[in-house]
Amino acid sequence: YIFQAKAIFYGQWNDIGDCGAGFKFFTVYPFLIAAFYHVFPDWVIAGRAVNFIFGVATIIPLYLLLRQFFNDGISALTALIIAVSPFFVGTSVDILRDPLYWFLAMMGLYLFTVCMKDDHRLLLFLSSLFFLLAAWTKHEAIILPAVSFIYLLWKDRHIAKIFIFLSPIVAIVALAFIIAGFMNTAVSELNKVDVFVVGFLNTFSSYAALSSELGVLEKSIDGQTQSILKFFLREAQMNIWLVALGMLINRLLEASLYVLIIPFMIGFAQLKKIKDDPRLIYFLLLAAAVLSALYLFVIQTWGLQYRYMAIFTLSSIVFAGVGLESVVKWLSGRYKLKETLVVAILACLMLLSSLPKNLAARDPDKIVFKEIGEFMVHYEGGKNQAISISSPMEIQRWISFYANLNYQGAVCPEASEQTSWEMFAKQKTLVEQLKQRNIRYFLWTEKTWSGRRLDVAGHLDYLKKLGTWEHQDTGKMILYEVIE
Repeated sequence: YIFQAKAIFYGQWNDIGDCGAGFKFFTVYPFLIAAFYHVFPDWVIAGRAVNFIFGVATIIPLYLLLRQFFNDGISALTALIIAVSPFFVGTSVDILRDPLYWFLAMMGLYLFTVCMKDDHRLLLFLSSLFFLLAAWTKHEAIILPAVSFIYLLWKDRHIAKIFIFLSPIVAIVALAFIIAGFMNTAVSELNKVDVFVVGFLNTFSSYAALSSELGVLEKSIDGQTQSILKFFLREAQMNIWLVALGMLINRLLEASLYVLIIPFMIGFAQLKKIKDDPRLIYFLLLAAAVLSALYLFVIQTWGLQYRYMAIFTLSSIVFAGVGLESVVKWLSGRYKLKETLVVAILACLMLLSSLPKNLAARDPDKIVFKEIGEFMVHYEGGKNQAISISSPMEIQRWISFYANLNYQGAVCPEASEQTSWEMFAKQKTLVEQLKQRNIRYFLWTEKTWSGRRLDVAGHLDYLKKLGTWEHQDTGKMILYEVIE
C-alpha cells in the first residue's frame, strides 16, 4: 500500500497496479496515505496515522449504533470490546486497509439501523453508499449490502426504499462499465469482487478435490507400519467439514481473546429478545451470512487470518450488547449493586484482561530487516536512487521496502522472477543473472540456501561481503555487493 501511495505521490500512475497480483487492484486507502504524507513526512507514520484515525473513528458509529438499542452505559461498555480488543488495537497500527473498511462498514450499519426505525430515505441512500465503499475497500464487505437488500425485500417490502437503496449500486456498476470502456479493460480489472464471488461458487469443487486427494494419500499409506496415520487420514477424509468448523471456531476464539467472546455467546443465547425488538433479525441474518461465508472460505482456501473475523464481530456487536445488558442486570440484582458500578467493574476487567497483549511489542523480529535496508542506504551514501536487492522470496518484500523507503519514487518490493534469486530459472549462473537484472546487492540466507547443491563460495570472486545478521526464520544472513 505504501508502494501505491508513493506511486500516486510521485505521479507514477502507470506503475500503481503493477506490483504483483495482490496490488493489481487499488482502493482509496493509498490515496489517503499519500495525502497524510504531506502532514507526516514519513511513509510508515503516514500509513499508521490513517489507520489510527479510522480505527478510533470506528468507535463513533459503533457507539451510535448501540445507542439505538441500549442506554449509554451498556453502549459504552459494548463499544469497549472493540476499543480494547488486541486484534483491533494491533490492526489499527498496521498498514492495512482494515480500519478504513471498519469505519465505512459501521457507518453503513448505523445509518441502515436508523432507517429501520424512522423513514429517512437520504440516510438509506447513504448507508448503501457506505456499504459500497466498504466493499471497494475490502471485498468481503459485499455481504453487507447483499443481506441488507434481502432484509428490505423480506421485512420492509417498500418499493421506494428498495429502489433508493439499490440506486447507488446501479450507479456504481454503470460507472464501472463506463470507466472500463474508457480504459479499454474489463470491469473485473477495477475490483476483485468477482474473484470473491467465483471463489465461493467453486467451494464445493474444492471440497471434492481435497477429499479425493486425501483418499489417494490414505491408500498410499502402508497399514502395517503406519496404521495410525492411515486411520487418521480416513477419518479426515470423511470429516473435512468438521475440521473446517473447528478451524473457524478456533479463529473466532483467538481473535476475541477467548474472554471477549463471552458477551456474544450470552447474547446469541437470548434469541427471544427478537420478539421485543424485531430489528435484531437483521443482525442475526448478518451474523449467519458472515459465518457461512467464512466457513466456505475456509473450505476453499484452508487459510483464515484473524483480520477476517472483524466483519463478524462488527456485524454482530448488537448481540454482545444484549449479552452485557443481561450480565449487568443479573449482577446488579444478585448483589444489590448500582448498574453504573457493575458497568465500571466490567470495563476494568475488560481493560485488564487485554492490557498485557496490547502492551506487548509487535513483530520485534522484523527489526533486523529494517537494519539491513538502512545499512544499504548508508552504504550508498544517502543518494536518492533506487536500491536493487535480491533476497529469498519470503523476505524480499521487507528488505526491498526498507532499502527504498525514503527513495523519492515507487519501487515494487514484491518478490518476482526479476528480483528474488530464489525464483531465478538458472541458479548456476547466479552472478550473471544478477548483473543482467542490474541488481547491485545479493542477500544470502542460511536456511534457504542450505537445500541447494550450489556453494556460494564459488561466486565470491564477483561478490563483496558487506555485513552479517541473524534471524530465527532465515538463520545466518550475509549481504553481498555484486562486483561489476
